[in-house]
Amino acid sequence: MKKTTRFIAIKGSLNKFCKNDFLKAKLNEITLNVNKIIFEAYLFANVHIIRLLRQNKPIPTLNQKFFTNVLQLSSKTYKRKEMECKDKDLLLSYEVYKQNHPSDYQVGYRDYITSILNYIALEMETATQNHLVLNFYKRFFRYIKNKHPTLSKSEVYEICKGLFDKNYQLNNPIVLQYRQLLNNLPPDERLSKINPTSILQIYDEILTYNRSNSLPSIYSHYFH
Repeated sequence: MKKTTRFIAIKGSLNKFCKNDFLKAKLNEITLNVNKIIFEAYLFANVHIIRLLRQNKPIPTLNQKFFTNVLQLSSKTYKRKEMECKDKDLLLSYEVYKQNHPSDYQVGYRDYITSILNYIALEMETATQNHLVLNFYKRFFRYIKNKHPTLSKSEVYEICKGLFDKNYQLNNPIVLQYRQLLNNLPPDERLSKINPTSILQIYDEILTYNRSNSLPSIYSHYFH
């Protein structure tokens, strides 16, 4: 009989389980450093996505490998030799991104925390896929409702339903327009993994419309 391992998480402060001041200081230092890298990585990835969209270039697969490269460029090894990034588009985006840094800015270090960043890259992939897929319906529904105020709520619902249908048979022009952009595939997890470009193009259209019409938006960029 296969045994199932169970885990229980108990929330507590660092002071409760660590009494060594030196160890606490190092843990706090690493935590702050990792949070700094994550913050920079999301901002940098956002700049990269926007730059590619503006240049009508395809968005790469937003997987663990992509975010590993993003994390590496958003940090630095101060005691080891740097690994070369072979993604030329990503390097160009980083040159654009780092222009906003002060001249004396020091990025976070990744010496001896590579394994931690590998897990973070996987978490960023999961968070991004969830963000693109789970938020799409609500945002698209609100966008169509605002852009076409003469449509009833039920009509907007039918448009959104038609976008997600695997075999759409009707001829609503709005549905057909966006299904063509999505290569006739529903904007689900499968599409976000194989071709995030089309989904992000619609997100870009929604955000551009919201900004031009001074409509509130939960996010001002594509990622967290």
